[in-house]
Amino acid sequence: MVYFTADLHLHHFKILQYCHRPFKNVEEMDAKITRNFLEIIKPTDTLYILGDLSFERKIGKMFLSLFKKEQIRFIMGNHDEAFPKEFMKDYCKSCTEIKDIKVEGQKITLCHYPMISWRGSCHNTWSAHGHNHSNITSEKFKGKRMNVCVDLHDFKPVSFEQMKEYMKGRENNWDYEE
Repeated sequence: MVYFTADLHLHHFKILQYCHRPFKNVEEMDAKITRNFLEIIKPTDTLYILGDLSFERKIGKMFLSLFKKEQIRFIMGNHDEAFPKEFMKDYCKSCTEIKDIKVEGQKITLCHYPMISWRGSCHNTWSAHGHNHSNITSEKFKGKRMNVCVDLHDFKPVSFEQMKEYMKGRENNWDYEE
């Protein structure tokens, strides 16, 4: 299975306030997120993390170490200064700013940030992103895009199957050419 997530912000105490996360403290938040991921992600699965893992290298390293290097593909976010690409090569199969993938024949562009257009958007390819901790992107922007931020998905990763189901209800991309 293939999974997507973004904006874990592990051990970031201010995110509790900023996003009204329902945890007493960062330890409780980190434990819940970690438990959710360990329950869902199996050793043969692939996990795309679309940025903002943690401000703290030690915390991010502990989380990434729970999975095999081959399982993780990392897309850099705006709060990933602690995780330069050189460091991430020991924990992830790939580390990029943006990535085009294909899952079960479906083309998807992955980026931490929501985009207006992406490779193949005029052909109704999909986009997955994070960065926004509310579903403002889904409300304001039409098209085959999905915000995979943990705040919108009960602090769990989103499976490709969930993404497929979600995309069925989305309008065509604004620049779609039939």
